[in-house]
Amino acid sequence: MSEKKERKMLNLLKSDTDWHSVQELSIFLDVSDRTVKKYYKTLAENQPVISSKYGYKYNGLSYRKIINESNDDEKIPNTKQERIFYVLNKLISVNSPINIYDLSAEIFTSESNLKLVFGDAENYVKKFDLEIKKQGDYFSILGNESDKRYMLSDMLYKESDGNFINKVAIQENFPEVNLDSLYAIT
Repeated sequence: MSEKKERKMLNLLKSDTDWHSVQELSIFLDVSDRTVKKYYKTLAENQPVISSKYGYKYNGLSYRKIINESNDDEKIPNTKQERIFYVLNKLISVNSPINIYDLSAEIFTSESNLKLVFGDAENYVKKFDLEIKKQGDYFSILGNESDKRYMLSDMLYKESDGNFINKVAIQENFPEVNLDSLYAIT
């Protein structure tokens, strides 16, 4: 359990490179201040995590910078709309429910922020007669395929550069469209 929380702490420090107080981290991790200090000590042995009177901070390249510079085809969503579309695309693209903790690690955001994104996504999918179902820490999307396609086309329209729309999901839902030529046009 402690390794998971240490990893969670490291992910937060890497994704948000501002200073984080011991109190903030203890609330975020749901552990004592003393445990946060212990996690810091363990992390600092192998990671560029530093401490000061302001708390703890990751002192290396952030995940976002590393990922965005190394893989331009799949950028990490940064804005509210990008995150909503990323989550919805993920829900449509996979056949099984998505774990919120895995997804938060994938896009380098906290679970609490991701829960807000899911709330916004629930409001968005209602326009298409779809529903986001939550079971514990897992989320899935419910509705008929034509409504999902309609939502995907709306997302594609709103995200003209297509960074967060999975080409495979679009191609499966619109087999008659030649995506290569469509992307070449934009």
